[in-house]
Amino acid sequence: MKELPDWTIFNPTDEKTFDKEIAIAISSNVGPFESACKVYDSGDSGFISLKHFESVTNKLGIKFSDECDKYIHLLFYSHSFELGRVPY
Repeated sequence: MKELPDWTIFNPTDEKTFDKEIAIAISSNVGPFESACKVYDSGDSGFISLKHFESVTNKLGIKFSDECDKYIHLLFYSHSFELGRVPY
């Protein structure tokens, strides 16, 4: 059985800070971000894999702090309770 790493617990202030960081990073790339995600979403489900999400953000030069990256992974999981599945 594979164990998951420990999750970091964030407080409401952390979450607000990370939400702002995400909004700033994505807002300046909305069109290209969505278009790049659609390339990986052949079923038009509105979801892509975590690997493809990371590919899209790298391609667009979108960078998140290490803590925000952990928060993003937690957000993705909490959206559909599936690991590695990213809504866009």
